[in-house]
Amino acid sequence: MPNFRDYTTRLTAMGGMRRVTSTMQLVASANLQKAQKYLSASLPFGVGIRETMQMAYQKSNRNHPASPTNRLLLIVLCSDRGLCGSFNTTLAHEVRRWVNEQTRNGATVDILLCGQKGVGLLQKDFTLLGKPYSFSAQPTLSEVEPLADYVLEHTLRGDYATAWVMGYRYVNTIRHDVVTETLFPYESTAKTENILIREPNDQRLDVAVWRLWLQYRLLEMQQQRAVSEHASRVIAMKNASETLREMEKDLNLKRNRARQAAITNELTEIVAGAELQ
Repeated sequence: MPNFRDYTTRLTAMGGMRRVTSTMQLVASANLQKAQKYLSASLPFGVGIRETMQMAYQKSNRNHPASPTNRLLLIVLCSDRGLCGSFNTTLAHEVRRWVNEQTRNGATVDILLCGQKGVGLLQKDFTLLGKPYSFSAQPTLSEVEPLADYVLEHTLRGDYATAWVMGYRYVNTIRHDVVTETLFPYESTAKTENILIREPNDQRLDVAVWRLWLQYRLLEMQQQRAVSEHASRVIAMKNASETLREMEKDLNLKRNRARQAAITNELTEIVAGAELQ
């Protein structure tokens, strides 16, 4: 049975763990506020590029080569760091469900992973394309450019019929939903009969607009992932700190009981020795 010293050692270690989780919660909160500012700053550009893509929708899709293949590309946005609760496991579960659904429909899905933490969750079930892309706590445009170039190159070459991206959509600190959206070719949701006429009629302009669109969409999805990840880490570290506090209370109570038992035993021995004399 643990004695007073054993409980004291455990309490000391648990107090150190609680201070670490509390510090990580503060760091995640600071990163969350910074990521929210970056996400808001990109909204005006997003409105402009969406309007441009909407105007060029019919023209661009007419120039986009139709691919006869039934192979799809799925980009999965996981995290590079852990201690964020069920952030990655929930996403991995949705990946399995989506891929199984597409497979039943006769499609073949290639998975391109962003985030080191998704490797252990998905590599047993799927063959991943190359090494995972890594991103910082605050994603930048230079980090998404290689990924956008990869998607554009392989879709224009006809390797994939459609490119999809799966990640998190930030709602609030407590809620962030897993979403799967078409990344390329561009899909319009507006109903319009207007046809845009451009001069000169050069596909290089289409490719430039497509590349800009892919860079924006991937950056926006990575920013959504970053905000959701930081929010998940805030909640996870807060729950861990509260759990450790409850455990400390329980251990402190047990330590007091062990201390009282030790004092009682010492008094009993003293009384027994006095009676023998």
